[in-house]
Amino acid sequence: VGFLTEIINRISPLIVLGLAQSRLGLGQFGYALFAISILEIFFPFVSYGYTYQGALEMGRIKNDRDSQSRLMAGILMMRVFHALAAGAALFTATRILPSWREHSSLLLMLLPYLLLAALDMTYVNIGTQRMGKLSLWVGGFKLLNLAAVYIFVKGPDDAGLYAALMLMVNAGVSLTSAVWVLRRLKFQLPKWADCRALFVKSFGLACVVFDNRGFGASDA
Repeated sequence: VGFLTEIINRISPLIVLGLAQSRLGLGQFGYALFAISILEIFFPFVSYGYTYQGALEMGRIKNDRDSQSRLMAGILMMRVFHALAAGAALFTATRILPSWREHSSLLLMLLPYLLLAALDMTYVNIGTQRMGKLSLWVGGFKLLNLAAVYIFVKGPDDAGLYAALMLMVNAGVSLTSAVWVLRRLKFQLPKWADCRALFVKSFGLACVVFDNRGFGASDA
């Protein structure tokens, strides 16, 4: 199963790119990819260093459900805060930068993906060594992505839809991981002091995220 999932994870994106390019044409294909690349500038601000810090902490406290719940809640609250700040920054940038202004309608349509990125809890899988589930989630959503692009992306007018579908994989994995974790760990409203401490501890690891831009651990 793991070998098959790895094949799907590697081959599906190549098929999707070739299919989209042939149907959208180079102009609209580039338009969609440019909008996605702009949005991807802001994903590291949402992820920050919380994925790596969360994985390290989850591995250390894997037998303490209460501590895991507090850590999960703190990361979730901080990521939501980062997502709102990133969304405001992106909105402002579309009003200021001429090259981004022409993509403003598509970028604003994609803004919810920043909040979906905040829900990413795949660090729990990494920290508790449940990578098999994570790999299956990624493979499943990549197959759904391939099917959706094949069915719905028909021509140049579907460039915006294609951009949204391209972000569907990581968004879907983030949402699935959140549902999976929240069924196992109780959400406890974190204290501001704990959130601030988490921000400081994650600062050093944030540089790794900014060096490897992406939605989060789920696109590994």
